[in-house]
Amino acid sequence: MQRLRLVPAAPDYNLHRCCLPSICQAPFDLIVFYHLKLFIMTKQEASPDDISPGHNDQNIVPSNEDELRSKILTAERSTLPEGYFLSREFVGTFGGIAFSLAATYFAFQAGAGALININQQIGPSENYYLFSIVWTVSQPISMLLFGRLSDMFGRRNLALGANILGIIGGIIAATSQSINQLIAANVLLGLASGIPGSYPLLTGELMTNKLKFLGTIVVVVPNIIATGFGPYLGLRLSILSSWRWIFYIYIILMVIGTTLWYFFYHPPSFVQLHGTSISRKAELATIDWLGTFLLVSGLVLFLLGIAWGGQPYKWTSGRVLGLLIPGAILSIAFILYEVYGKPAKPIVPMKFFKDVRGYTCVVIISAITGCLQTALFILWPSQVAYIFGSTTNGWEETAWMSSVVNFAAWAGIIIVGPLFHVIKHLRLQLVVGSAWMTAFLAAMSTITYSNKGSAIAFAFLSTLPIGWGEVMTMLMVQYIVPERDLGVAFAVVSSVRTIMGSIFAAVFVAIYTNKLPGYMTSIVIPALQKTSLSAEAISEVLATAPTASQAALSAIKGVTPEILRVINAKVADAYGHSYAFVYYTAAALGAVCLLAALCLRDFDVYLTDHVARMVYKKEETKEDSLAKHIEHPEGVPKNISLTPISLSISKMLNISLQGQVGIVTGAGSAYGIGRSMVIAAAQAGAVAVHACDLNLSYMDDLKKEVKEMGYDTIIEGHFLDVSNEKQTVALLRNVLKIHGRVDFFFANAGYAVYRPLQDLSVDHFNRAVDVMQRGCFLALKYGSQAMSVTSPDKAEAKGNIIITSSCAAFAGAYADTAYTAVKNACNGLVESGSVQLSASNIRVNGIAPGCTNSSILTSSTLSEKGDQYTTSATKEEIAATHAKFFERGGLYKQKEKFYNRAADPSEIANLACFLASDLALAINGQIILADSGKTTAATGEGFTGPVNPVPALSMS
Repeated sequence: MQRLRLVPAAPDYNLHRCCLPSICQAPFDLIVFYHLKLFIMTKQEASPDDISPGHNDQNIVPSNEDELRSKILTAERSTLPEGYFLSREFVGTFGGIAFSLAATYFAFQAGAGALININQQIGPSENYYLFSIVWTVSQPISMLLFGRLSDMFGRRNLALGANILGIIGGIIAATSQSINQLIAANVLLGLASGIPGSYPLLTGELMTNKLKFLGTIVVVVPNIIATGFGPYLGLRLSILSSWRWIFYIYIILMVIGTTLWYFFYHPPSFVQLHGTSISRKAELATIDWLGTFLLVSGLVLFLLGIAWGGQPYKWTSGRVLGLLIPGAILSIAFILYEVYGKPAKPIVPMKFFKDVRGYTCVVIISAITGCLQTALFILWPSQVAYIFGSTTNGWEETAWMSSVVNFAAWAGIIIVGPLFHVIKHLRLQLVVGSAWMTAFLAAMSTITYSNKGSAIAFAFLSTLPIGWGEVMTMLMVQYIVPERDLGVAFAVVSSVRTIMGSIFAAVFVAIYTNKLPGYMTSIVIPALQKTSLSAEAISEVLATAPTASQAALSAIKGVTPEILRVINAKVADAYGHSYAFVYYTAAALGAVCLLAALCLRDFDVYLTDHVARMVYKKEETKEDSLAKHIEHPEGVPKNISLTPISLSISKMLNISLQGQVGIVTGAGSAYGIGRSMVIAAAQAGAVAVHACDLNLSYMDDLKKEVKEMGYDTIIEGHFLDVSNEKQTVALLRNVLKIHGRVDFFFANAGYAVYRPLQDLSVDHFNRAVDVMQRGCFLALKYGSQAMSVTSPDKAEAKGNIIITSSCAAFAGAYADTAYTAVKNACNGLVESGSVQLSASNIRVNGIAPGCTNSSILTSSTLSEKGDQYTTSATKEEIAATHAKFFERGGLYKQKEKFYNRAADPSEIANLACFLASDLALAINGQIILADSGKTTAATGEGFTGPVNPVPALSMS
């Protein structure tokens, strides 16, 4: 990690001014800065996205500085300490996640599998069904609260607290003497489950973007035992030993997980996230309390109503409606409040959903896979019992057959998951997975009593992509939100899938229970009427069939083994026809999932070595991550704080394009301003830079150079004729499709083939107009429209357009007539554009370089001897050409003068980078001369070559 160094130039400091109490005196801070004579060397990646001054120190610290801290806490794989992924902190953290996760789902799955036997031993109670319901209601609430609160306060203490709560719940469950006591314990277990259930977040943020799925697989492998074998083990323990061992095992696993977390899990702490100038109490006051109340109360009431509807109470009963209606009203009120109430730190930031082809599509895919997974996990075991119960050899075969969907989900995660970053084409992966899932869900509608083998195959194959898709979406969402919102963004996706799963589980059950009576009447009764059974016996068969008990059916008067086979076959057919409608609905949902996958934008650009968060040694979490990256200048006493006053100065002078996406034209040369701007933007932390030119032969070298410098900025080369309207629009749309935003546009493409006026052709003049004037116009017109597109991490329209002008626009002796005229027009575009686009929060500025060592200047020089025009001149070729050029007099005759120097392209690029950053908020509509003072010195004659007499006009 690079450090932000404040470097002194002289020892005369005027230090007492650093103690000013208010940041309202920001202009005076700048004066203090110059008294201190400090400057910032900015190879480090992090800086605030917004430097607008607040009314006091408190306004600056929790907002802008927190954003800067969040960026500082990120890393790249190349900057991680050696052996980081094998360090005890990292391995211990992942071990803690694995044990906690296995414990969480073992208690739930095994407990649900043994519930009937448990109810017989410490019941019976008609409330036993609440055991699973309270857990599924508690988990999404726990996830949502953990997501937002852990972003604010850090994850460690909340994770440890949740595990301790789970251990307490496990002790209560293991010692329960009644079903009601066990239900109360499961409320605690459900609330504790949200944190281990957030394993894709806990592991994903610690891995590189490319390897997130591999990290997740490491912790889920032990969970195969919990979810795959859980129901079987729970039932076996309840029969052969004691059901209490389910919770003893939970406590043992959870204690191990908690111990590992206590010693090794040290993610960013509150101090690292917020510094020492704000207290936990102050941060607590910023919680969205009203939103939290509306969300929790609305979800609890609505989900309980959904869970009770149909069974054990009718949907029209007062108890169910009394839960559903208030729950729905509170949930709607929550959404309206979050949208229009605009809380400072919303529990669910609705801005995420503005990213339709990113975040919203991911949420839809995740929600539908959640619906279908819940449906299969709940309905498939009952389907096995009702359709194939009479054909299995005892409870063990039934249990194994019921576990097919559990194993299929994990098989998808473990078999397909490791190929996540190898196959790439994430959008296509989801399209294929959604189509696969939809096809086999439709096939499950054909399941009957006589095709058990096909039923097992269809159940396995339809579930195979569901678990994989679930994890994939919960990892993908971490690519497209700021690091400071990782927790809440993940929590929304994860909880929505759980909530929608609960809702559609009730819908699916309602579908088949409503269809079943009709098929029992049309299929079972006619078949039994052909037997010797009496009408009374037939009625008893219909009443007993839902128990799926062969013993109970055999006990009915008149039922012989032959009649029992008829009953089993026809009842199975009735259930098969009823379940078919469930799978018709499931297939329709799968089609919606497929549509969302097709609409998804490309995510491959995010498969980088970026690491969102790290685990640290315990002592490292006690240091302010921001202060750690600021060194006191020599001579400044250590007791003089550099925050928040002097930090506000560093913000003003630390160029950053952190999180931004930009376009640079004229970036294809071997050595030039455009190429240098791409590198400067990468150094300033830009997410991506799209480099455009007619010549892309040096683009691979540019990408390699940026990568070797240690920056993970995405560099993409594009063939672009800047004068072509369609190409310009297509480019901008492509960038928006990939990133969802455009933040700066450096219109730098140039055309410099020198011609004396008498030799200047109309075609040459028109080409100069096309490239430099029309190209800049298109950048203004369409670049501004692209900057007006918002996304979750860009809440409002804003941006910066920088146009490369020239000192030739200020002195006629610097270039030919075409170049001079067009650059004057560019200045007009800057001035007019800055006014026209001010309503869109878009700044427009220009840079007027003087003589610059670049390929284009060499091209114009070479053109005097045979009309050669190239952007491929190397730095060495440029130096050789310029050496000869400078000897002929004029501009470079007196080399000892500073104004006669030739600028390096990086000097112009750094200025463009500054104008694109928030440090230049006060600069708009300006053309900045960057010619080393040449124009001011007024000695430009002879710059471009001889000025020849104009010949007489030919009369022929």
